[in-house]
Amino acid sequence: MRSYFDIAWSVLAAIGVSFASVACSSELTQAQATSLAKTASAKDCAEATPCTYDTRREATRWYVHVQFTHRNSPDEPALPYPGGHETIVIDDHGKIVETVPGE
Repeated sequence: MRSYFDIAWSVLAAIGVSFASVACSSELTQAQATSLAKTASAKDCAEATPCTYDTRREATRWYVHVQFTHRNSPDEPALPYPGGHETIVIDDHGKIVETVPGE
């Protein structure tokens, strides 16, 4: 028969293993990085003027290039424009570390 302390140690070991697996899986995916960039740029993107997102990874950071669009009238298609972009830099923990506006 197992003692109380054996059971307690087994439970603690199981909890430790589960926390370790969560910590190892904390690396951000491309979809998560794009989703964070969409949230950060939501004020500049709308159904009438949609944005496009190009996400790439370099070392330990995600770089999400956001291309904005605008319309001169509701009848015209939404088109990109000079300087209408930004790059959002996101670390592996989901923190936006830098936003580089277009020129």
